[in-house]
Amino acid sequence: MSNYERSIVSIIDPKIKVDEIFVEDQESREAKKKTSSAIPSNVNTKSSSRYGAYMPLIQINTNKFESNEILYMNFSLNSKIPTLYVAVEDTDGKFDINFPLDGDVISLYLRPPDENNQKPIRMDFDIISINSSASSKSYSFTGITKIPGMHRETNESFSEDTTFNHIQDVCESLQIGFASNETVTDDSMTRICPFDTYENFIEETIATTYKDDASFFDWYIDPYYYLCMVNVNKQFSLEDKTEEINISLATPISGMVGAENAEESVKGSLILTNQAEKAGHNIFIENFSLENRTASIWKNNGYKRFGSWYQINENSSELQESFVDPLTTPGAETEFILLKGRRDETIYQTQVKYKWLGKQATLSEGGNVHDNYQFSKILNHQNLEELSKTTLKVDLAGMNFYIYKYMRLPVLLYVGGDSFKQLQMVSRNDALGESDQNPDPDASEPFNQVNSSRPTDSAANSSPVSDPRNQKKNEFLSGYYVVGGIEYTYTNPGPVKQSLTLIRREWPIPAKNKSQ
Repeated sequence: MSNYERSIVSIIDPKIKVDEIFVEDQESREAKKKTSSAIPSNVNTKSSSRYGAYMPLIQINTNKFESNEILYMNFSLNSKIPTLYVAVEDTDGKFDINFPLDGDVISLYLRPPDENNQKPIRMDFDIISINSSASSKSYSFTGITKIPGMHRETNESFSEDTTFNHIQDVCESLQIGFASNETVTDDSMTRICPFDTYENFIEETIATTYKDDASFFDWYIDPYYYLCMVNVNKQFSLEDKTEEINISLATPISGMVGAENAEESVKGSLILTNQAEKAGHNIFIENFSLENRTASIWKNNGYKRFGSWYQINENSSELQESFVDPLTTPGAETEFILLKGRRDETIYQTQVKYKWLGKQATLSEGGNVHDNYQFSKILNHQNLEELSKTTLKVDLAGMNFYIYKYMRLPVLLYVGGDSFKQLQMVSRNDALGESDQNPDPDASEPFNQVNSSRPTDSAANSSPVSDPRNQKKNEFLSGYYVVGGIEYTYTNPGPVKQSLTLIRREWPIPAKNKSQ
């Protein structure tokens, strides 16, 4: 077993039912004669080996699609509720007599690389739209996770209690699970869902969740049907910590010929890296890019926001005002760049926004909402928006089921080799004062465990990467991030890969500028 702990833990388990999914025989003599020629020559033709690991298992009604029929898949966990996009080619004319109609679903199965410690992903999706081309018999499907009752309108009241407990009640009604990194919130009140959907009720309720001034909340449905209610601020820290997992091959051994005797996984630290020695594994970063939306965020939200409302008391009312300055990680002020404009300018102090929130009558004054109801709207919204200012997008070489949304994990990025772009990046780091005093990857702390022993499969060794001796650590991009989004993508002929959107609230100060 891996030495691995989730910070977002299960509180109640899901009871939701999914459709039965099956795999046809492809191992008998007759079945092998029909094996698709589109499968790469290095891929094992056993369906039990390939499905879910090398390629997604996609089924619509009783129609299961083979490797040559699935053109593209995108399974996204970026939104509150997971979505699926699939493009297929109906070579056998399945839809000529069994075209999906109202109520039909798309079934998805993905198998984890570390089957002994991880659960497979098995979800059903309501079909939102279908586009087709009759001439090419190609179809594209867009779906959203099927949760019966989530989108129906209901009129329901919830007796006085906290958000934490009310959301659990909703999860039990929907037969989905509930998970959190909290155990309690300080926002007890009576709530009502007045002929609205549970989805809207969940969104509006968690938008007004309050624990204390150092907490802000978000929610999402994970790929195992748990509603995760997360105190996001708890996921940010300056602590150096890594988790021990079973690192697996990016291309599963089960999808390769002649690899039956190779070691499929080995224990090591969950550190995402583009270090050459980790090529071919599911912690290896094949590509990465930075995205910056800072001006768009402060233009719409300011660097801080004032909220105003009338507090209704028993015999009077008074105007109240409070502001939210987005939270930062304690201790980051001296060693990191805070995203509050240029270090030598004070524009952030005057670039503010205002929000009129109406009236508030709290329980303590004979009303019906908790004391921080209006303030929590600003606290949660302003801090969540701040997270999307600057993000790092990374593409992994394979699937890694240990990674989940709002997980905190370390990233170790190197530049090196003989390419022009890599040499440019090294020059940029030197110019910013980010030179690596110790270019030896083994000497990097707290990331020195990234070089733990690895499987010796030939496919892992054959990745086209630069000489490790020429690699240079990028001090600016390396560090701890929080996972803001996850996508699984399949492009024929495969395999399935994983992309992450990584969040960082503070960025390292280049060494030459620390004294300024």
